Amino acid sequence: FLLFGLMLTTIYLEKMERGGLFDKLRVSLDDPVNWKRSAKIMAMSTIGSAAVMNDSVVLIFSGVVVDLCVRHKVANSLPYLLSLATTANTGSAYTMTGNPQNILIVSLAYDDISWMAFLRDMVVPVTAASAINAAMLFIYYSSELFPGSSGFLECFGIVFSGNRTPEMLAQEHAYHARNVAKSPDDDQNNGGWTVWSKIQIIIITIFLVCFATGLDVCVTSICAGAILMVLAAWKRQHYDPKPEYIEYDAEG
Repeated sequence: FLLFGLMLTTIYLEKMERGGLFDKLRVSLDDPVNWKRSAKIMAMSTIGSAAVMNDSVVLIFSGVVVDLCVRHKVANSLPYLLSLATTANTGSAYTMTGNPQNILIVSLAYDDISWMAFLRDMVVPVTAASAINAAMLFIYYSSELFPGSSGFLECFGIVFSGNRTPEMLAQEHAYHARNVAKSPDDDQNNGGWTVWSKIQIIIITIFLVCFATGLDVCVTSICAGAILMVLAAWKRQHYDPKPEYIEYDAEG
């Protein structure tokens, strides 16, 4: 039941489509600097996997990451896809609802442990594992994430000091030039947070608070998923643009 509730919640978070929370997350992951874009993907994957479930986060955001790679015409998309996949695995270990293995462990061996107690016990090891994972990705893929850099020491200097190589500056200028050339419709679509995004944030916040206060995780996740399902259906029926129906004559 818990697995079903988490899948239901994640799917209908994504189903909000136009103006929903996932639309804003897609926009927020974009960045002209390669390593920052990778770091944003890692942060999103870690938090999302801990809050809901790693499988859902990877399935939903794989297409988003590929779209970002195509948009920026990167030579190698592996650093960004591995940023998503590896941190989804490490981040999901934060909570008992992060992955099916944790759900099984809690249900069979530690039935009396609370959501917060599990999180508290896992903070230090998972944070350390996430930091090591990020450092290894930055070092191994330094040529892609830090173009123009010479050695991992310079890479970490760029991360902590904010320096830029000429290649990184050229990428930033090209990114901002593309943004200037965008149509007004694109700017409108990527505007501020909509009421639907805010409603989703409120629901997910209540969802996590219920977990933290010790309420039944199965009931909480199924209720959150059901509320999001009804909200998505109501939004699609009353607010989203209606599809255009084209009538064809006998000649097509």
